[in-house]
Amino acid sequence: MPPPDRIMPGGPKNNDQIKDPSEEASSQNSQKSIVTCSNCAQTGHNKRTCQIEPVPKPPNMPQEFPSYHAKAIMTCSNCQQTGNNKRKCKREPVSKPPNLPPGRPSKRQKTIQ
Repeated sequence: MPPPDRIMPGGPKNNDQIKDPSEEASSQNSQKSIVTCSNCAQTGHNKRTCQIEPVPKPPNMPQEFPSYHAKAIMTCSNCQQTGNNKRKCKREPVSKPPNLPPGRPSKRQKTIQ
């Protein structure tokens, strides 16, 4: 004799769900959303199924307020000139200063002997 069927955790599956009477009424009143074409602005179809030839978009108008980054001025960390950065600098790379030991400097003065 096989073991009895185990009832799995979780709510009842879709076919077994007991719906509230208010849910049944709302499902009958629900309507399909109306599709509007973004090409010709008519309802009943979308841009992909539109029979009319695609209408080109109008050119973008210049913004009233330019972006924040449009005003940024690049300064090269190699030659200290504006208008380029270190990667696109045409001058020879300047050598780096010597490496200092990591961490805070010591408060005690080093004595030379």
